[in-house]
Amino acid sequence: REEDVVQTENLTTCMLVVPSGQKKEFVRTYETWANFSFISDDNGGRTNHISIVVPRSAKVLAEDKDYLLYRVVVLSKMVDTFKTTAREKGFQVRDFTFDPEAQHEQEESSEQMKQECADLEQQLVDWSLTAYKEILSSWMHMLTIRVFVESILRYGLPPSFQAAVIKPNKRCEVKVRAVLANQFGKHVSNHWKRSQDDQGGKGPGGAGAGGAGDQDVYPYVSFTVNFNK
Repeated sequence: REEDVVQTENLTTCMLVVPSGQKKEFVRTYETWANFSFISDDNGGRTNHISIVVPRSAKVLAEDKDYLLYRVVVLSKMVDTFKTTAREKGFQVRDFTFDPEAQHEQEESSEQMKQECADLEQQLVDWSLTAYKEILSSWMHMLTIRVFVESILRYGLPPSFQAAVIKPNKRCEVKVRAVLANQFGKHVSNHWKRSQDDQGGKGPGGAGAGGAGDQDVYPYVSFTVNFNK
């Protein structure tokens, strides 16, 4: 960001890559890596030493689990000295040129991409809702046809049966199955009884909503619709 970069006649910005394990050492020592010496007439002609680094100018701009990218502001005339010292201490220096116009264009492009992404996401949500309704309607239609066909195969012609949708509490499912079996098991077809005898008490019955297979069987036509899968 523009506010993270200091670029004046006397100050400049350096970017350093610091390993996560050396973060504390870097923060503790970076201000003392190099000094700028000058003679002051106000101090009796003595040589004064000041740090070439602006105090507390280190700022984390980005990081991951292994590294941190720090911004440090230093004296422009001493930037090469600071970079050399940083490399000697094992830190990576990243050269960069800050271009306000390019930065502005990049920010605009980023905002445009975010907006396009949001628009596409909304389109996907709208399409998914429409498709879900159509798929669910088609699925229920197929199940209705299967109930009719299975009932004809089970009870024969002419059609004489009643279809119903039951949503039992999960804890009461076994009890509901027992009540249904007791209610309708007394009037099963001869085909069901013969099949039960042939298969040791099991006959052709219900299957999962996705298709037939090794499913539990009941003395009535049953299909399970599971919306949680």
